[in-house]
Amino acid sequence: MRVIRDPYDSWESVTSGELRTVLVGRVPQFSQWIMVVLVGDASTGLLLTAFANRQLEGKYGGRPWGTA
Repeated sequence: MRVIRDPYDSWESVTSGELRTVLVGRVPQFSQWIMVVLVGDASTGLLLTAFANRQLEGKYGGRPWGTA
């Protein structure tokens, strides 16, 4: 829910004629970027999937928090 309420980054794409909204964010309990994919727009979309995505470390400059 934290990623949906306050995403770090977001974008929309069309896949197989279907609008998908991708939200990326950080959650203190995890030291990885979380990606949430919604079918539809961010305000009315339905959750398709949500997962930790280590590939986003390269795009956003490493992990969102250090690993003490």
